[in-house]
Amino acid sequence: RISNVNCSYNTETGFFSHYTGSYQISNMNSFDNENGGMYLVGSSPVISNSKIVNNRGSEPGVRFQSGSNPMIVNCTIANNRLESNYEESASEIIAIAESNPLIENSIIWGSGSQSHSIYLANWWGGESSVRFNYSILLDDEAGILNDFETGIYWGVGNIESVQDPLFENTSENNFQLLSSSPAIDLGNPANYFNDNDGTRNDIGYEGGQGIFLYARGQDPQTWNGQEIYATNLNDFYMGYAGVDRSSRTFELHIINNGNQNLTLSNWTTLDNQFYITNYQNESND
Repeated sequence: RISNVNCSYNTETGFFSHYTGSYQISNMNSFDNENGGMYLVGSSPVISNSKIVNNRGSEPGVRFQSGSNPMIVNCTIANNRLESNYEESASEIIAIAESNPLIENSIIWGSGSQSHSIYLANWWGGESSVRFNYSILLDDEAGILNDFETGIYWGVGNIESVQDPLFENTSENNFQLLSSSPAIDLGNPANYFNDNDGTRNDIGYEGGQGIFLYARGQDPQTWNGQEIYATNLNDFYMGYAGVDRSSRTFELHIINNGNQNLTLSNWTTLDNQFYITNYQNESND
């Protein structure tokens, strides 16, 4: 677990990770680097309460490649300046070769140095994708340059048609939100995403408490059970039984990047059709 670090004023990328698998990053600041803010190769961290801003060079704010599948929760990636010879590209995030970021409660705001904020690039390897929930992206879905026919999963709760997220002072690396920001109190409404003061999650790196819960499994509303992600579990529909209808299985993932202890002490269901087959605690975090 990596937390409370500054990766700034480097002559290359601020943070680089090469085939390190899954791990956790929280409260990281990466700014004013000469060649991008973060570069992940074959790495899939959960990144929370971090800001990657005001970086420049031949790399975007964040580059994901070679099967990187990070989860970006309550982060701000903004105002990065990609200096590229490509006619069209993206200043904030580029995903290459089967990389699939999930973005939740976050602000992705391009600097205008490139045509888009996010690029799903078909430079080599397989298709990449991006999944959005309760987030703000400059120009909404139109802010994503996509070389593939599919791969943009524009989920629930995204704040659309935002003209300005109202940061405090971007020239001084101050990306705190003004009190009138459209990101205030509009993150995921599930109570475990609430801010430290108990109010609804603020979108961006200041919001939440470093806790991320999601369920992954088979969509109960489709016959063949296509895979879904669900991050608001306050009222989670798990399907119903029927003739020749296969069972549905779900994985519940609980990630604590914060400073508070998190205890899963009980599980109840309305009837005996639901049960837990296994519980595994992968780390003390």
